[in-house]
Amino acid sequence: MAWLRRLPPFLPLKDAERESILPFCSLREFGEGETLIREGDPNNSNVYFILSGGVSVYVKDKFILTLRRPGDIFGEMSLVSDEHRSATVKTDAPTRCLMISSALSMDEEESPQAWRLRYLFTRMFSNIMAEKLRITSDRAKMYEDAILQTKRVKAHSTDLEGQVALNLRQIRLYSFLVDSARDAILMIGLDGTIERVNPAFETLFSIPPGEVTGRGYRDLIIPSRGVTWDDISEQVDKGGWSGEAVFAGKTIIPVDCSIFLIHDAERKKIAYSVFLTDIRQRKTYENHILQQREALTKANEELKKMDRLKDQFMTLVSHELRTPITSILAAMEMMTMGLVDDEAQKAEFLGMVWQDAQRLARLVDKVMAISKLESNQMHLDFETGQLDEQLKYQAGLFRDKVADKPVVIRVSTPPATRPTRFDQKWIREVFHQVMENAVNFTEKGEILLELTQPPGISRIIIRDTGEGIHEEHMDNLFNKFEKMASTRYQEQGIGLGLPLSFLIVKAHQGKIAIRSKIGRGTEVSITLPDQPSEDS
Repeated sequence: MAWLRRLPPFLPLKDAERESILPFCSLREFGEGETLIREGDPNNSNVYFILSGGVSVYVKDKFILTLRRPGDIFGEMSLVSDEHRSATVKTDAPTRCLMISSALSMDEEESPQAWRLRYLFTRMFSNIMAEKLRITSDRAKMYEDAILQTKRVKAHSTDLEGQVALNLRQIRLYSFLVDSARDAILMIGLDGTIERVNPAFETLFSIPPGEVTGRGYRDLIIPSRGVTWDDISEQVDKGGWSGEAVFAGKTIIPVDCSIFLIHDAERKKIAYSVFLTDIRQRKTYENHILQQREALTKANEELKKMDRLKDQFMTLVSHELRTPITSILAAMEMMTMGLVDDEAQKAEFLGMVWQDAQRLARLVDKVMAISKLESNQMHLDFETGQLDEQLKYQAGLFRDKVADKPVVIRVSTPPATRPTRFDQKWIREVFHQVMENAVNFTEKGEILLELTQPPGISRIIIRDTGEGIHEEHMDNLFNKFEKMASTRYQEQGIGLGLPLSFLIVKAHQGKIAIRSKIGRGTEVSITLPDQPSEDS
């Protein structure tokens, strides 16, 4: 690991990043005159880093350049381009190289490891390019000074021109590397303006280079939330910054962004290099995973809610079933064993059995009705009738139940009411349920049943002066198994009356609403259309 850390192209990488590259590396030794890469050979997909010795590069048997410095790179560039480009490379002396296989998949759906390796190699190549540009800049300056000096310098101009030509070839080589990269690369001046972009920029963002050169890069690249350009600038000065951002061009495109400083030979800042990788596909995948997680969370909450409802149902229903069944069995056992001889007692016991059996039947009817209404399997028998008659019937039915309390039941209807269409059995069940609650929770005062008929609808209001409902219970009144607690009224039922009423009114294309204040009573408003659609 130590020798890899000292190799110049790997210097900018962290130890963990170098370790991720090591599995793809091997040390190779070659003798003088060996051909390491043959031009046009599609089977050699390796990249070599020189450790010692040197090689010469030829294109169509023409000498191009010599590479001798530790860390100099040559080989197939399929790491950053899916186009095959190569030259012939031969050793000039016994040579030791670090060889890395670049045969990475170039499919659109690559593994995260392949993306990471390409990202790391791109960073190394960026460092190499910056170093080569710096060297070339220094040597070009020397050449320019030499032209203006003495004849002695002119005598050596040929050597300098050759060196410049060599450096220019290297510049072209690394320029080709930048131009063939699949990621967008921007060269940014110290004033923050874009000076140059590579061809991949236009491919990724569909923007010609001429439309962005000269513009400020901060107008186009927006870092992710919580990150400011001041934070980024501070990190870039320390060695570089990488993170998520969006490119605000013709469309908003999420990108992975990396920014590095480019220095000259004197470590003076001369420019910035910015690398942008399109991560739309990755973001789509992440959003899909997030949506699935949210859906699973919601489904889990629903399952928990259903489990709670099941427990409530089992507890409440078992109580409601056990009480009348126990009473029925006790009465039938006494009569079967001959313990009841008196006919009046028998009639009384049979009446008790009849009442408990009716109670059980009503409970089963409610459960079955709610199940059918929730699954849209309930058939409603719409008939033309008078809603005021239904209200008067309920008022008469419950007057006997409040005879021992200072409670008055009144009915208010128009002088002449319109006939409407409704299912008389189930609307009667709604009125009965609301009236039963009003009677049970009203100890004194008045219960008013009021009917009004604006155009096209009938509005029924049942208002009492009872104890009212606590605000925290209001949102759950139409949920199954939710019961209105009272300190003065012994709770009965299993909390199905109001949910059943809600579903019945909804099946009539109507609405039901409840308003209440503690100590001031409760008002239930039911709105029904005069002519509901029987197909809905």
